[in-house]
Amino acid sequence: MEQIGKVFRQLRESRNISLRQATGGQFSPSMLSRFETGQSELSVEKFLFALENISASVEEILFLARGFQYDTDSELRKEITDVLDLKNIAPLEDLYRKEYQKHAHSQNKQKHILNAIIIKSYMKSMDETVELTAEEGKVLHDYLFSTEIWGIYELNLFSVSSPFLSVSLFTRYVREMVRKSDFLMEIGTFFTPCY
Repeated sequence: MEQIGKVFRQLRESRNISLRQATGGQFSPSMLSRFETGQSELSVEKFLFALENISASVEEILFLARGFQYDTDSELRKEITDVLDLKNIAPLEDLYRKEYQKHAHSQNKQKHILNAIIIKSYMKSMDETVELTAEEGKVLHDYLFSTEIWGIYELNLFSVSSPFLSVSLFTRYVREMVRKSDFLMEIGTFFTPCY
C-alpha cells in the first residue's frame, strides 16, 4: 500500500489547503509535514482531525493509498458479480470452492469461511437445496454472537445468510442485530448495502 502520508499530501495540495489549514492549530504544521514525507507517524486523533480539515474521508484515503484498489470485501463482491449468471450456478460453485479451500492454508480461516458463506448465499438464491455445512453454520454463529458491535460487514453477512437460518435462529439473530447495532443507526451514511 502506498504511503498514507504521501497520499494525504497529494489530496491536501490538490485542494489548495496549506499545512496550517490542515492542522487547524491543533498540532504543528511541521508535524504534519513530517507525516506527509514519511519521516514520522501521526496519532489517529490528529490524522482524523486533519482529514476532516481537508474534507476527505478515511475510505477515500485508503482507496488512493491502495493504488485505486478496493478492500478485500469489495473485491469479493466484484468477483461474485463477475461470475453471477442466473442460468448457470457452476461459476459460483467454482468461486465457492476456491474461497473455501483458501481457509486450509490461511492464518485467517474464519474470514475465508465467512466469504464462502457469502458466495453460497448467492448459490442458494439459484438453488434452494444449497445449505451450509455444519462447520459453516458454526463459524457463522460463533462470529455473529461473539462480535460485540455489528457494523456494515456483520449486518450484510447476516442479511445474505438469513435464507440459511431457521425461523427461531433468525429471530435470535435479529435480537442480536438490534442489540449490537442500534446505536450505530444514528450515523446516516453508515448503513449502505455491501453485498
